[in-house]
Amino acid sequence: MKKIQEYTGFSKLEVAGPLIPDACQFEEYGDEEEDRDRKISSGLSKISETGEETFSELSNLFELLKEDIDSEGNIHTYGWMLRRKRNGDCIFLEKDTNRCRIYPVRPMLCSTYPFYIEGLKLYTCECEEGLGDHISAEESLKLAETLLSRYILELEDTLAMYEKYEDFERSEKGREIARNSLEKGTCIYIVHDSKGITKIID
Repeated sequence: MKKIQEYTGFSKLEVAGPLIPDACQFEEYGDEEEDRDRKISSGLSKISETGEETFSELSNLFELLKEDIDSEGNIHTYGWMLRRKRNGDCIFLEKDTNRCRIYPVRPMLCSTYPFYIEGLKLYTCECEEGLGDHISAEESLKLAETLLSRYILELEDTLAMYEKYEDFERSEKGREIARNSLEKGTCIYIVHDSKGITKIID
């Protein structure tokens, strides 16, 4: 994330937000996609967020995360993800060309897409563009090495997070506080990662 921040000039919270399930991703940014894309491309303006979630999205978010809400109404999450546009695309994906604006510093997740390793088995994500053209043996080996490196780094990061993790008290009162906050368009997150915790209002 630090490389992306340096490359774009964006703050950490402009680049990434709390890692929450895909099923409850909100439409995070303003209505004018062309204007937003221009702002991202130039790096001159901050991306403005809106709090316009539908009732069904709020209910979905609450149900998926209710076991991760503490007694003060904070929602606990475990890691970060790149911000997304209203349509679910990464904010660094150009609208017309589908090119990545941060390609030289893209995360390993992107450079190894659509492949991933889980439980020591190789999988592929569903990919709209297919798996692409044939690549050379040398390129295949490099991709495999990157994929293994990514897998090891993710395991190390997860272990480091658990070493710093402290459990939290849960209560119905906390869930009610969180629900009320969500209805007002505010989420207070506690993000757990390998460096500890970060509290943010999103």
